[in-house]
Amino acid sequence: MDRQRNGNRSFFAFFATLRLCVIGRRWRVRIDCGLISTGDIVAFQGLSRYGSRTGLHTMANNPPKIEPVSNATPRPFWSVMIPTYKANAFLAETLKAVLAQDPGADRMQIAVVDDCSPSDDVVELVRSAGHARVELHRNEQNLGLAGNWSECIRRARGQVVHVLHQDDLIAPGFYDRFRNGLEQNPDMGAAFCRFGVANEKGERTWEAPPEREDAGPLEGWLEKIAVKCRIQCAAIVVRRAVYETLGGYHPDLLYALDWEMWVRIASRFGYWYEPTLGADYRLHGGSETTRLSKSGGLLTDQCRAIELFAPHLPAEKREKLVRGARHECARVALRHARRCMADGEWDLARKLLDQAVDVDPSFATRRRALRLKGKMKITRFWRSIRS
Repeated sequence: MDRQRNGNRSFFAFFATLRLCVIGRRWRVRIDCGLISTGDIVAFQGLSRYGSRTGLHTMANNPPKIEPVSNATPRPFWSVMIPTYKANAFLAETLKAVLAQDPGADRMQIAVVDDCSPSDDVVELVRSAGHARVELHRNEQNLGLAGNWSECIRRARGQVVHVLHQDDLIAPGFYDRFRNGLEQNPDMGAAFCRFGVANEKGERTWEAPPEREDAGPLEGWLEKIAVKCRIQCAAIVVRRAVYETLGGYHPDLLYALDWEMWVRIASRFGYWYEPTLGADYRLHGGSETTRLSKSGGLLTDQCRAIELFAPHLPAEKREKLVRGARHECARVALRHARRCMADGEWDLARKLLDQAVDVDPSFATRRRALRLKGKMKITRFWRSIRS
């Protein structure tokens, strides 16, 4: 009798797995039946709508070129480059935080690079907040997010570049702490600190856990950053020579262009880490991250980034790291879907659940997505009765 019960349980477990598989595309049934190997799963993922295997290496090897600075050009240690588009009052706060740490023009270049904004508001903002100390460059045509970030690097004259977004903040002592670490460790290509996330009022709502307890180089960093983006732009500075070697930000990306860059750097250079909370990434209703979140485009962009940086990963670890990155992206998408369900954004929640399963067709992800879909149906049903 016990054997029969166990057999029935096994049958129903297999049936449940089969039902979960057919929610997605037809080939997933074959995966759970054992007809496709793990390597084939990665191949199928490469052929999905989230990226093309045929264009993988071509895209990854063609980031925009960054030319070296002329020998005749004076070289300060720092270049703080602030890309802007339709600048608002946040820019004044950002400039104030930078100018409070200004060591002088011979040691720090401070510049705003506007991406052809339709109005001249940025001119007045820079004039009132930065006086004559801040350079203002305006692109003749709109280059897009990645294009403007790369333009910031091209216009940077300093040895170390900080691409600081127009709405982010840095804490006192930010540049002094990094300079000591970089000067004493010339083999480090980049340095970053612990950071927080702030709201529109500048109030910190979250703090990143430390990567190590004291300041120093990070060991095994490529394996960590390839699976999850653990750095915000406000918190990192990069030697200009690194950009000259690797190229600028990839124009095929909108949201995950920084993640792809951090992985590219980690594949060739060391990272210095400062555990002090030194920067805040500001998340607000007008940010590009918020816009992409509402459109459901974040996950698609993250998958493009994974395909772009995959060729830079060690061959013997590539499959495992790519699978881990996709699983992490799917996990974040499921978490976002839960928030959308709580806010009654049913269409976006359903889209995110479908995307999560497409990106990571593991049993765990499919099971979580199925549970959330069931919960969404029940919640909508009860809300319709109450209304």
